[in-house]
Amino acid sequence: MTGSNKGTALAIPAASRVVFADEDDQEVAVSVVEPSADMLSSIGADASSDASEPGAPAQVVTLVSKAVYLSPSGTTFDPPVTVGIPFTAGTSRRAGTTESRKAIHRYNTALKIWEEKPGTVITAGVASVETNSFSSYAVFDIETFTAPVTTPSPAGGDDDTPSPLPAATPAPAVDLSLIIPLVVAGGAVLVLALVAMLFVSRY
Repeated sequence: MTGSNKGTALAIPAASRVVFADEDDQEVAVSVVEPSADMLSSIGADASSDASEPGAPAQVVTLVSKAVYLSPSGTTFDPPVTVGIPFTAGTSRRAGTTESRKAIHRYNTALKIWEEKPGTVITAGVASVETNSFSSYAVFDIETFTAPVTTPSPAGGDDDTPSPLPAATPAPAVDLSLIIPLVVAGGAVLVLALVAMLFVSRY
């Protein structure tokens, strides 16, 4: 069985065993809606990696589709069904991006986070993935990049940058008013000594 709504397609294998969470609600529906405030606030909660370690890759996650609600919620399938969701091109790659990919995520209502569904297939602007349960789904663009890391120079290590020379200490100023009297006094003593020597030598 195949159904669609605004480009979103749902394919249920004919042999799939369907188990409804509520026996009174067995009408399968595909709704394309705007994401709720909780959904928007949790974008990136599952994909942001720990960048606390130097050189650890970081991720930027961007919603590039409408939210698709498959109901009734909690319905399970065996084998799984395939959901296809159209998406926009998304933003251009940021500088330093090492990887950019699209992936369908499932909204975990208990944890209030988006969880990536493994095995997304991209075909002509449509992301498809298999799932065995109904919930809310959307397409995300995931960019991975490595943030630049600044490593401080080790203390006492080799450094090609020359160390600045210490500032020269100016010589203390000399007070000539104190030196001149001392020179004059010393000269007078020397003259008196010479006169005394001459006087002694004559007598």
